[in-house]
Parts: sequence; structure tokens; C-alpha cells
Amino acid sequence: MTADSDKVMLIACCRGDRASQEALVRLYSNLVYSTVLHTYRAKGCHCPDQDLEDLHNTVFLRLLERRCRRLRQFKGKNGCSLASWIRVITVRTVIDHLRQTRDVLSQHSRLASDELLNLMKADTPEPWQLLDQHERGRLLRKGMEALQPRDRLFLKLHCIKELPIREVAQIMKLTENNAYSLKHRAIKRLKAVVQAGPMAKN
Repeated sequence: MTADSDKVMLIACCRGDRASQEALVRLYSNLVYSTVLHTYRAKGCHCPDQDLEDLHNTVFLRLLERRCRRLRQFKGKNGCSLASWIRVITVRTVIDHLRQTRDVLSQHSRLASDELLNLMKADTPEPWQLLDQHERGRLLRKGMEALQPRDRLFLKLHCIKELPIREVAQIMKLTENNAYSLKHRAIKRLKAVVQAGPMAKN
């Protein structure tokens, strides 16, 4: 696109024109996808398909939220194109996500929280009850590390930081219904890993 066409699209998007916003998403989706993958590779990380989709959607939510606040910040100075600006927003979004994910893994000392332990007690085979606190904590850490990054992030926010589902949904850009579904799936996966631990010892 030319600078003039960028300007026309930006003005229409900032005015709330839905067709122009949808056109922006279509036009720059491939750029966002490729930038997410490139940033993961640059950080020495593998990008799961689910993260790729989630981050793609998060980038455009950030661009269009609050009456397109971030699009309004684009000035086009020093030869910076709209594509370059969107690439910058994408890189920042990916880095923020990776920092959050690493923060989850750094919380080993807090993983055996009461909330997570209570989740594991329900419908769990007897061997889990026979383990000492140290061993349960080790299995919880192993289980958390085996989860998808956004499952780990959800459990950190909801179970460790004890944020309500509604706040977690807002932070992770989910509907409340999707947040409850994510909670169910994350706990199910965590239980599968943890249950395999004590049973494997017998």
C-alpha cells in the first residue's frame, strides 16, 4: 500500500468503520503471522499453532481496542510505513507473551498452592494422597511444564495469583465461556500428567 492509502485506511478505522477494520485485518494478517513466527525463532522458541492464532488475534485486538488508540499513535515519520508499525506492535506482543510464559515457569516455589492441590485431590487415584508434600510439589511442577503456554498462564493467573475468571478472561482476551473451557482443559491435562507420576512408581 502507498502512504496515501495507509492514511485513508487509518482514518476510516479510527472512525470505527467496520469494513475498513476488517480490510486492515485481511491485508496485514500474513505480516502478523510471519512476524510472530520470526520473533519466536529469534528467541530460540517453538511457536505452537494455538499460540500463533492467539497472538495473531491479540495483535489486532490491541490495534483496534480503545478506539484504535495504537493506530492513532502511528505518525508515519522517517519513512516508517503502517506495515512497519504493525510489525513493531506484533514483536512487542510476542515478547510480552514470552515473558509471561517464562514467569510462570519461574514460580516453582509457589506451584504447590492450596488451589492447585485442591484441584488435584478431586477424583484423583489414591497414590496421589500417599505422596509427601515435596513429591506432590515436584509432580505439579512437572505437570505445569508439560502444559501449553497459555494453559500454564491461565493456571498461574487463576490458581496461583487467585484472580477471578472474569479478570483472567480480560487479561487473556477471552470470553468468560472460553475461559471456563480453558480452565477445564488445563486442569484435565495437569491431572493426566500428575496422575501418571505416582502410578508409574507402583
